[in-house]
Amino acid sequence: MSKPLFCETTESPHDSPSGAIHDAIFQVACESGLRVVVEKDCESVVSDFFCSEVSRCPSNIKNHIRRIWLQYDNEDSGHLFAALLDLWVALNGSGRALFRRLLLGAKSRLEPAGFEKLALLYTSNELRNSEYPVVTGSVLNRGVKGRLDLLTISEGEANTGLTERDPLQEAHECLEYSQIEQAREILENALLNDPLREAIHSDLLDIYKSTQDLSALNKMRNNLDDEANPFLGQWDELREQITEEFKR
Repeated sequence: MSKPLFCETTESPHDSPSGAIHDAIFQVACESGLRVVVEKDCESVVSDFFCSEVSRCPSNIKNHIRRIWLQYDNEDSGHLFAALLDLWVALNGSGRALFRRLLLGAKSRLEPAGFEKLALLYTSNELRNSEYPVVTGSVLNRGVKGRLDLLTISEGEANTGLTERDPLQEAHECLEYSQIEQAREILENALLNDPLREAIHSDLLDIYKSTQDLSALNKMRNNLDDEANPFLGQWDELREQITEEFKR
């Protein structure tokens, strides 16, 4: 039998292997104000709210903890896993003691495989996104579709004559969940198909400005090298601005 990845020094051979020994961490949550009491049938609404808040402000650790406790109380192992993963991403190498306590506290309501994956992140000290487990429900893990799966039209549905969604709306939804690269790709493809749509220019330039991605800007600008395009002056202005920033 392999040795556990880690355990608390207070554990004894008589403690429950399910992890119930750690549940005391969660029992005091109400007194701290971090445990949300949710009325029956409102769990999904509150869960979506905390997902939105975590995506909007990943540095607000209190909302991460409230979200974790909510899924713990709901006994939803999948969304509990996603909430813990998003906390790990937000901590970005800091707060390891907090993450460890919460992970151990949630152990009894996580699937064994899920606990092992999160424990490996902790013990390996790896922060590379490519090594994060893929899980539906995560809103911070780059490259994970998460709740955006709900927005994807399947091939069967596409053949029923549904109207194609506005790329601006798709990009805005990606940005709400911190999927910046996906939003950029959507807008770039949309602009190639509709190079005279001002709103696409504006939103795409805002992304380049916020990410300072001069390489992507130049590549796209070359694809738009058309004297008849009235918005190219804005591209050149932003390119000069970012170039000057790099020189400082």
